[in-house]
Amino acid sequence: MIFLKKLKLKIMDPPDPEEIVLKIGKRSIILVVGFLLAIIIAVGILTFVITPGAFQICPYTGEIIEGSFEFLPYSPTRLSPWRWFTAPFEVLFDGFGILHGLIAFILIAGGALNIVIKSDGMKALMTILVKKFKKAKYSLIWATTLFFMLFAAFFGIFEEGIMLLPMMLILAKFMGWKKEVGLMICLLALGVGFMMDLTNPFTIGLASNIAGISVIDGIWFRLIGFIILWVATSSFIVWYAKRKGKGEIAGGGGLASKLGMIHPVHNDTSRGNLFSLTQENKRKARIFGFFFISLLVVMIVAGAVPFFSSFLIEIIAGSFLVGAFIAGFLVIRSLKKVGKYFLQGVIAMSPAVFIIMMAQAITFIADRGNILHPLIFNLSNGLSDVSPYVAALTVFGIVMLTNFFIPSGSAKVMLLLPLLLAINLPISSQVIILAFIFGDSFKNVIFPANPPLLIALGLSGISYGAWFKKTIFFQLCITSFLLGFLMIAVAIGY
Repeated sequence: MIFLKKLKLKIMDPPDPEEIVLKIGKRSIILVVGFLLAIIIAVGILTFVITPGAFQICPYTGEIIEGSFEFLPYSPTRLSPWRWFTAPFEVLFDGFGILHGLIAFILIAGGALNIVIKSDGMKALMTILVKKFKKAKYSLIWATTLFFMLFAAFFGIFEEGIMLLPMMLILAKFMGWKKEVGLMICLLALGVGFMMDLTNPFTIGLASNIAGISVIDGIWFRLIGFIILWVATSSFIVWYAKRKGKGEIAGGGGLASKLGMIHPVHNDTSRGNLFSLTQENKRKARIFGFFFISLLVVMIVAGAVPFFSSFLIEIIAGSFLVGAFIAGFLVIRSLKKVGKYFLQGVIAMSPAVFIIMMAQAITFIADRGNILHPLIFNLSNGLSDVSPYVAALTVFGIVMLTNFFIPSGSAKVMLLLPLLLAINLPISSQVIILAFIFGDSFKNVIFPANPPLLIALGLSGISYGAWFKKTIFFQLCITSFLLGFLMIAVAIGY
């Protein structure tokens, strides 16, 4: 989560240490808050328009009881219009849950990353990477895209993965690409990885458990789709980097070579220390490199072990906190400075907390107005009499529309999937789950009400409109592929 200020450097001058900072742009905050406020008001109005209703929920499993839906004469918990504006704050007191863990994670990760940035650890790491990939920088796009897609597909990491966005933004700048390339490598790859979940415990893992099947069943089909999506996504990002993504100081080795980081053009060792591979910078790179590798190991273990995966955000947040303080102290040798940098990062990330609160308020208002269950009930009515192809497409559409009200994938699994499995659809449980995954993942890189997307855009200084314009053709192509892949699944009896 980084915003890279526009570089105004002479070719031979070393960059200012304050160039790279962690913050969300003010303009982005205003636009995001305004948009979410409009959605909050619209959902609030719907609570007075749609007839409320509810399914009965099993107290032991939290699942919907089949055939238990009934309309209500009114919703006793419906919020008054003035409370639409207090809802973002009320969600903080609506029981301790995923929201609080996500807020803590974002603040801790922001503080930890600021330690890495302020201590010049990020620059040291990028120096090593650029030097190693100076002759194969587009291969780096293929590798990093695969890395983020695998994390999303196997472990369900999305919000956590966006914490690595600063590295990708800096890497893109050093390679001579615009910041959009760095954003795509991280955000787009994570979103596409979610589109073809392999073992993600929070969506396909939970859905398979509810359906009474193994998450490994049918993984061969999803693996084929994953490979196709990886090739398509990497090819698109490489094309964009070559055609439209060249930065202000692009060409050759990009910014790195222009500053003499790869091919020194003078012997003045007193200049450019931040970009030269001095012993001190090598030491910083080793320390913070070990920190990120350790964090990667923690992510893999916590995501792969079922017991730990339930506390994935908390575990990664704790690892960020402890690891960054230890690494920062070893580099800076001042616990006071490390604490100062951490606090600066927390403050810089605080606007992201309010964005998350506003997004959660949308679900809060709809739930209090009892309009979620009627919407699901009406959308799913009559599906048992349609063709298998229409049924699969309708499931995709229902889940996609529900994204406006329930951003959380696991929450949608618990609410929607039991109902979809119970209404005797003319398609297999595997196809239902596949259609569900496709519809849920659609929100991650296109729905403007998705908090991680808004945070990533704000931190990179790219407006939603610009992101939409630059990626919409690719996203439409990917959506067409997913729908075609879904039709193939129906045709082969998947």
